[in-house]
Amino acid sequence: MRSSVVHALRQWAVLAVLAGAACGAGDSGPACVDFAGTWSLSPVPWGGVPNLCYGRRVWTLSQTGCNVTVSAPAPDPANGATGHVQGEQLYIEWSWTPSQGGCTLREHVAVTLVGDRMKGNYGIAQCTPTYISCSATVEATRQVP
Repeated sequence: MRSSVVHALRQWAVLAVLAGAACGAGDSGPACVDFAGTWSLSPVPWGGVPNLCYGRRVWTLSQTGCNVTVSAPAPDPANGATGHVQGEQLYIEWSWTPSQGGCTLREHVAVTLVGDRMKGNYGIAQCTPTYISCSATVEATRQVP
């Protein structure tokens, strides 16, 4: 009888540990901060071909959990791009083909949220007629509705 009590206690202990692990399973990384809202982005080129990185953008970011979707006015190819938040950092990557054809352009933004501002890096790469790229620092301000 004593062994069955010990066995039952061990089973309860294992179940308690498993239940605690299951409850904390989603807590393995930092929480996602809120990037949702309308942002005014300003890239400042520092490498490569500057005219690829030039131009202000306005993005409206919607966020579900740690996933972010970009809404941008035409002709911004980032419209519909998706990204992921980890802690206070957001990473978005998208690709598109210019209307004049050629190969695919790849763009990315990696930013950190500080209050109502974002700061980080923007980049674009093009592979026709030769491989060219641009890198920029990007700053953004959340617009007040």
